[in-house]
Amino acid sequence: MFKIICRQAGSLMFLLTVCVVMYTGITTVLAQVFMPTQANGQLIMKNHRIVGSALVGQTTTNPAFFIGRPTVVSNLSAVSAAEKQAIGKRVTWWNGSLY
Repeated sequence: MFKIICRQAGSLMFLLTVCVVMYTGITTVLAQVFMPTQANGQLIMKNHRIVGSALVGQTTTNPAFFIGRPTVVSNLSAVSAAEKQAIGKRVTWWNGSLY
């Protein structure tokens, strides 16, 4: 019984090493060698400080592409005239881009 448990524990450790440590390591090394900017998140620097990533919240203007979620939130009330106007512009743009 003890022999079976030891063999299974050994198999588990081997598979964990291969699947977790080696796969992650190889993937990381290949990403850093072949596409270092993408692997590091295409960080945006301003005044020697990281302020964001070019891969997050990308602006899409071509209607053929998926429309990303808004990256800037408004503090306007849902019933304010300015917010209703902004929503109206988005709806008009959206309806125009479908046809």
